[in-house]
Amino acid sequence: MREPRPFRSTYHRDIRPRLPWLGSPFVLARFPGLLLAVVGAGVILAASAAAGPVFVSSAGNATLRKGLDGLCPWGVGLSAGTYFAPYDAKGRPTKVPPSASFAQADREIRSRTRGHSLGPEIVTLFLTNRSEAFAPGRPRHRTPVQIIARDGATSHIQRLASTDVQGGVWIPDTTAQALGVAPGDRIGFNLSFGLFGPQGKPRVRVAGIYRDLSTAPIPEWWCSMIGAIIPQNAFSTSPPPPPPIILADRKLVLRIADGLGQLGNGVTWEFPLDDRSLSLEHARSLRTPSTRSPTV
Repeated sequence: MREPRPFRSTYHRDIRPRLPWLGSPFVLARFPGLLLAVVGAGVILAASAAAGPVFVSSAGNATLRKGLDGLCPWGVGLSAGTYFAPYDAKGRPTKVPPSASFAQADREIRSRTRGHSLGPEIVTLFLTNRSEAFAPGRPRHRTPVQIIARDGATSHIQRLASTDVQGGVWIPDTTAQALGVAPGDRIGFNLSFGLFGPQGKPRVRVAGIYRDLSTAPIPEWWCSMIGAIIPQNAFSTSPPPPPPIILADRKLVLRIADGLGQLGNGVTWEFPLDDRSLSLEHARSLRTPSTRSPTV
């Protein structure tokens, strides 16, 4: 009787998967044209992948520059603001005059912005949030106003009349008509700093009259203050107009503030971009030159 033949597994021979792609490169060697096409496609794909970041950066720069066109130059630059509290941490009236607080804040703001791609700044001081102008001796002639000092403001208004008065104010024609005054006349202000704040009634001379900004096309120079010139309210179809703006120089505003011991609405510094064709990477580096408010 013949002995049975030993069992030999055919697993490796019959079930083992074949790997045909292992020999593909050698097969391509038999077809030079096809091999050259595959290598060329790989080179093009690698070049495209390497150029991706450059393309994205270029597209980002173009989008940034297009987005800056037509925008307010001071709105896309740096804007800083501060408020000078009339009381210290213990609730006692501060002994530091507003003019000294402003000088300290101004130095700090300028030191923090030095070295960045920013243009000449515009500083705006708001004397108070509640002001009323009146004509002395005529108690019925009074009207609400805003009193501000803004660098270069009198060079960006339409002057209607003026006189040679040092340290006077420029008032809009609507205010001059309401008060019945002309250049050279005296006007007074009822200043209020809240229910428990100081009250003042300083008097100044009218240096000139200009066309109310809200009644004419507003120059681009005023674009960052548009909300203080024409009514803007997303929740009302007919918001009340802001009071007309009376322009004073910085020395006069600070002198009045020192006399009252308070500068009502604080100060803003606006720095436009010095080069509006900057790259996206440079813009990111300018995004946060300073994250702290000035210490005053």
